[in-house]
Amino acid sequence: MKNMNVFTLIMLLSLGSFAQNASQLKLIEQKRRPKIADVISTPDNIYQFTKDDYNGRVSAIKSKLPELIVSLEKAFPGGTYGFLGRDMDLIADAVDSFYLSKGQAGRVQRIEFSTPSLENSTPKLMTDFLAQRGLDATGSVANPSPLILIDYTSYSTSGRTNSSFPSQARYIFESVVKQMKLNGLASYDIFSRINVATIDDGASSYAKLSNPLTQDRSDYIKLQAESLEANGKVDRITYFSVDGDSMAYSSEWTDKYGPIKKGKDGLLTTEPIDFFDKDEKTKVFSQMVNVVNLVNTEAMQNRISKLAEKHQVTFTDKPSLIVMPKVTIKKVNHDANLKNQILDLEKNMSVLSNPKNYGKMAIGDEKMKLTQNGQDMLRMLAADGNIQAPHFFKISLTALLNMHEQDKLGARDFRRIFNYLLSLKPIESSAVSTFIKNNYKKSIALEIMFGRDAEREKYSQQGGLAEENYKKIISDSNIKPSCKFIY
Repeated sequence: MKNMNVFTLIMLLSLGSFAQNASQLKLIEQKRRPKIADVISTPDNIYQFTKDDYNGRVSAIKSKLPELIVSLEKAFPGGTYGFLGRDMDLIADAVDSFYLSKGQAGRVQRIEFSTPSLENSTPKLMTDFLAQRGLDATGSVANPSPLILIDYTSYSTSGRTNSSFPSQARYIFESVVKQMKLNGLASYDIFSRINVATIDDGASSYAKLSNPLTQDRSDYIKLQAESLEANGKVDRITYFSVDGDSMAYSSEWTDKYGPIKKGKDGLLTTEPIDFFDKDEKTKVFSQMVNVVNLVNTEAMQNRISKLAEKHQVTFTDKPSLIVMPKVTIKKVNHDANLKNQILDLEKNMSVLSNPKNYGKMAIGDEKMKLTQNGQDMLRMLAADGNIQAPHFFKISLTALLNMHEQDKLGARDFRRIFNYLLSLKPIESSAVSTFIKNNYKKSIALEIMFGRDAEREKYSQQGGLAEENYKKIISDSNIKPSCKFIY
């Protein structure tokens, strides 16, 4: 009788390896991929139900998972780890499984973004989306748990699908940092609240520091803050030497995510563009089960514990918050720097002997015709550090007017340079419009640009930030069109 009971148990387990049980089927039939917390909610869910367990994919995390988890906790103790996009699903689930095994819920967030989610979004919309997933974007929380964006990426300035569009992680990080700066946060406070870790063994050239297990990171936030203050650059600090390309599920639960929008509950969300069939979902779910079981083996838990002990990392029942030391970042006076550079340039500029001697200057993917003086002027004004000047537009416009009055810049140079500057950052102060209104009738260059009907029509329909700024100037200043000049 005893042998019969054993045989029956073996048969039941064997059958369980070929078919999903009712509890598993319920999760597989969900439109959205179940969270690891749902998978481990009952023992029924973590029975291995298929022989075809795609072992190569799941096994890829065996060698690197301890290093990745310990590295994350050492670099960003107590952080909330936001894994970007569908490629990160397997790694996210493995990390989530580990923290849930330690009783730490909420340590992993899925940042469900794809390229369509970003193309028409704004920095504010992205920031609000992340704020609903753990980011303190306003500085309202003292010593917050930082949100760390994680992606398999080179963090390059051009993405996979569009050479002019940065990699997803870079684009999101830069946009959110700029929005938080507009929210009034100091650079150091921003980087203590949001940061990026990339999984890519070959991307070290884009990182200031590398794996935290092998390199001192005591000043990493200070380095980022100084870079943002000095030249406006949003540096990535960390990369983990993990081959993330082989650490993805062999299929996906849904198609890529669409634009950010408000869901029925009023929260921001991204909906998949298309939902895959049950076979694809079953394939993914079987691997999710294998991930949970692998992470919870005694062998894996021991490997993580030993590596954590070696590098003095502690996994507490509740995540420890980062306590940031008070670091004084030397403030850069961008206004003064810009004025000094303009004075130096003005001394070296010659009188415009031939106003029509225009050469082509490459600006991004376009070419702009400017004189040599105009090219020198634009290069200097459009430098990253100068754009950070709080009074950038007023200082730049004053310099352009002075150069034009001294016959060092022609009217075409003036208009083309100033219009390009309008595309670089939003005009946030009415002082710019007031300055233009007060100088409008004193300068032929200004009166042509803002007073001539054809010019107003052209600049009011060019699109983008330049158009927004141009219309703002006209609206704020009540500048009237003029037919005085025939040009």
